[in-house]
Amino acid sequence: MGPAVHSQPTTPLNLTGLISASVILQPPPVAGTDPSPKEPEDGPLSASQQVALATAYRHRSRIDRAQTVATTSGSISAVFALLSLPFVPVSAKAAFMAIGLFLIAFNEFKGRKGLRRLDPSAARLLGYNQIAFGGLIIVYGAWSLYEALAGPSPYEAHMGGQPDVARMLEPIEDLHKAIAITVYCGLIIGSIIVQGFMARYHFNRGSIIRAYAERTPRWVLDLQDRLDS
Repeated sequence: MGPAVHSQPTTPLNLTGLISASVILQPPPVAGTDPSPKEPEDGPLSASQQVALATAYRHRSRIDRAQTVATTSGSISAVFALLSLPFVPVSAKAAFMAIGLFLIAFNEFKGRKGLRRLDPSAARLLGYNQIAFGGLIIVYGAWSLYEALAGPSPYEAHMGGQPDVARMLEPIEDLHKAIAITVYCGLIIGSIIVQGFMARYHFNRGSIIRAYAERTPRWVLDLQDRLDS
């Protein structure tokens, strides 16, 4: 028989002491904070209202783009009107263009404000204003073309009644007329295309504004109006 093995007595686990020690060793709470967890607070809008607001802003983006187009067009017209002012005392054509461009710019900014208020008549104003803008450019192009073809030659002062000089400058004068025909006819055709497209673009915004105002909840329209003001 081998030597007897004596087992060591086991000490029972003191759970009460461990729990007390863990409580004592916990760091104290930071001043000014609430250690108890909080449930997330609900926002001012419900989930369905947030969806309605996001949808409204997505549909309104087409109207907002039209405002940007009107602002750009009005700004360009105002700049060219200002550039025409120094020539007004010596040129009737410059005076005509300056007045016309200022009116175009005024209507563009007026129409932009109407679009911001969701006024369908503002889209109609901007459409007709683009037609007027095109008409103004066509008159300017035709006026300038007439001066280039039927007006006095810009080289007449250099000819001085000398046939040899006149024959020498004749090809240059013909080239000048050809360039004038190309530039001003291109300006007229380009204006018909561009301003015609822009007029159609603005006219179509009227139906978009009416559909947006009918389908968008009243509270969303009121909220957007307060944010825009």
